[in-house]
Amino acid sequence: MEGERKAIEKAIQAYGTDPEQNYGYFLSHETASEKCVYLKGGRYGILATYNPQAKNWVMIGTPIAPKSEQARFLVGGLDFISDGGKLGKFVAEFDAPGRKEFAAAAGNYQVHTPNCVLYWPVYDMATWTGDGLAGREWKKLRNIINGIQRRHSLQVVDSAEVDKSELGKVIDQWVRHRNQNGMSVNRKNSNRTDDDEYRKFVELGFLGCKSAKTVLVDGRPASITAGWEIPNSDGAYYSGVGVHDLSVPGLGEFVNWTDLVMLKQASYREVDFGGSPKPLLRFKQKFRPSRLYTTYIFSITRS
Repeated sequence: MEGERKAIEKAIQAYGTDPEQNYGYFLSHETASEKCVYLKGGRYGILATYNPQAKNWVMIGTPIAPKSEQARFLVGGLDFISDGGKLGKFVAEFDAPGRKEFAAAAGNYQVHTPNCVLYWPVYDMATWTGDGLAGREWKKLRNIINGIQRRHSLQVVDSAEVDKSELGKVIDQWVRHRNQNGMSVNRKNSNRTDDDEYRKFVELGFLGCKSAKTVLVDGRPASITAGWEIPNSDGAYYSGVGVHDLSVPGLGEFVNWTDLVMLKQASYREVDFGGSPKPLLRFKQKFRPSRLYTTYIFSITRS
């Protein structure tokens, strides 16, 4: 895949607009059962994973092409990977207009009903006032932040300074408590396809990330947040990785609040906190996003 890196990054630089169009993020999806595949067609491309045993494909982000050409290009990509007219299952994610355009262009492909709706909160840094936590609207969050600061010694450090084995323990703890809460670690229930993705990101040294931070709670690493600039977005940032020790009350609020404060100080225009099912969206709404948009995850099969 390293041989494709220049082509992928060149395409993203020229035509990327999706938060998940990032080479390091793409590479983090490579596991024992899932292969990273770049479907290239001229100047454009599709980032995807393929499970040879299940014959399942999953597209990462939208096609790397102008929005007006994404539907047509995806149809071409499906034609290319179809084996004797057999596709298996291909999972895609689009907003409502994108899905409608693809359905209209799908031809021999069946577009199934979405099995998951994700809600993406976006924070406008010019109007976001959470950095000061002043005023009535920030009272609940202010109390949570003040409370954890009283109970613990907290320090924000660069994740690259933390031993990778310690970061692995943070992920272990996160998974353990996710499962205890009955939320599991799949994207539909908890917005996370697989914790292996995070482990791979750590292994890769946060390749492609603009920032990666860890909060030390009483000297112990207890969180990982990381993200990158959204391509061709004029100052927008995607917070693509976020895990923390769920056994520490208030830590999630502190971790995400400090990230937003840091990003505002870095003069980003807006911050995208990623797609979430409604339970996780409710948590992200504590930070008072400026707007929401939705995407739909759905399967495509050959008719």
